[in-house]
Amino acid sequence: MSKHIPAFILGSALAVILASCGGGDGSFAGIGGTGVASRGVITGFGSIFVNGIEFETQAASVVVDGAPASDQDLALGMVVTVRGTLNSDGITATADAVEYDDEVQGPIDADPVEDMNAGTKTFTVLGVTVIATDGVTVFEAEDGSPFGYDTLAQGQLVEVSGFYDANGDLQATRIEEKDPAPGEAQFEIKGYVANHNPETMTFDLELTPAPGISRIRYDERTDLSDLPNGLQDGLYVEVKGDIDPLDNSRILASRIEQDDDGFGDVGGDEEVHVEGIVSGFTDLSATFFVAGQEVDAGSAEFEPASLRDTIADGMQVEVEGHLVDTVLVAEQVEGRGGSESEGIEIASTVADVDAVASTITVNGSAADTVTVQVDARTLMQDDRDGDMPLTLDRILAGDYLEIRAIETDTGALLATHVERKQESKQRIELRGPMQDEDELLAILTLLGVSFETGPATVFRICESPVDANQFFARANVGDPIKVRDDTGADGLGDGTAEEVDLEAGCAGEDD
Repeated sequence: MSKHIPAFILGSALAVILASCGGGDGSFAGIGGTGVASRGVITGFGSIFVNGIEFETQAASVVVDGAPASDQDLALGMVVTVRGTLNSDGITATADAVEYDDEVQGPIDADPVEDMNAGTKTFTVLGVTVIATDGVTVFEAEDGSPFGYDTLAQGQLVEVSGFYDANGDLQATRIEEKDPAPGEAQFEIKGYVANHNPETMTFDLELTPAPGISRIRYDERTDLSDLPNGLQDGLYVEVKGDIDPLDNSRILASRIEQDDDGFGDVGGDEEVHVEGIVSGFTDLSATFFVAGQEVDAGSAEFEPASLRDTIADGMQVEVEGHLVDTVLVAEQVEGRGGSESEGIEIASTVADVDAVASTITVNGSAADTVTVQVDARTLMQDDRDGDMPLTLDRILAGDYLEIRAIETDTGALLATHVERKQESKQRIELRGPMQDEDELLAILTLLGVSFETGPATVFRICESPVDANQFFARANVGDPIKVRDDTGADGLGDGTAEEVDLEAGCAGEDD
């Protein structure tokens, strides 16, 4: 099941979520009666939410791979675009169209390289570097067999959806292991046509924004019906095909479709909502890019307000505004995930769930807890009972969750991802900025939870072992740290850290 987005889509990510997963605050809601175009990652099903706006999809057309489909063909983690009309309340809308396309499909070239500290695995598919993140990327096998972060391996045929970062790497929101039917194309890849030779029926496909080139051959059987003017250098296309039997380093195309790297026919009077990773940023006096869309945020409001001063390449943001020519003139920019150094991660057992307030409280130590807010953009997945969508009313005390969150202007923690695990790991793990330290008492605090340290505590700086004196001499309030406190069967720790890692200033960290 491959997917195609028409001309007004570009690979990116937004939030699309079930109403029962928690309501949005409507901060990006527009004026009733206007058109709206939002694109992003599906985080739930039912009435779909895109940036806090509830879209009624009963009469909407659904397009998958350029062909009519239904919402049954959509799945968690897919990048989609929803277009519709806002109602007079400004927070609900009627969807006209939902469309989807993957970014690349092909075999994993070599066994993925794991970064255990970052919780990521990196591999290549048809020359595209893909990064899968544990607890963030959604995994599924087309044939229903077990498939996930731990089972990624060389040779698996995978379809990847996601968005590109400033390095041209594809940050995967969904990876599906494919089981193609006989005759179904195994490879799908996008790029610009270059060095087209009509005599040999070959061309190079320049990948973008991923660096690299794929070699393509076509023949008289190749479907070119989507190219009214034929193949031309500079044309942005999606190629579908298989290994060329004449040259196994080349793809023999079964179909070549014209694609588009912009919003196409979206009008200037339509609201546009885009979430993705910032690239090309210098300062707010110049335009930059979010998921490939050029953005002018010089006059925008920022949430949190500090984002105006800290926005940089690699940050995940949500932008709302209107198109002026091809530039998205932002009215609001909201942080949806900080740089690597700002990420908040929580792994612990649930102490309480408040479905009315849309909050989850987890154990932080024997005496402290951590509360996170869930909103209409939170991606919730269930590694334990995957037969049904994970919603707040299905989360129970004692469940073991892995949570990624951001801090809002009020200091509250807002979950961007929640995953229920198969079973408790019998440990509490917290990652975030250090809020306080007492070197004399060997106590440190993060996310409102204080941990003692002692002779048995393992200290590390940038993954290298150090002693307590070296750690406290180097650590400063605001630095990102990670703490592990082992627990008993009750899910409660004793408040003394088994491991403490200081991650400030490490190679690959954003300062």
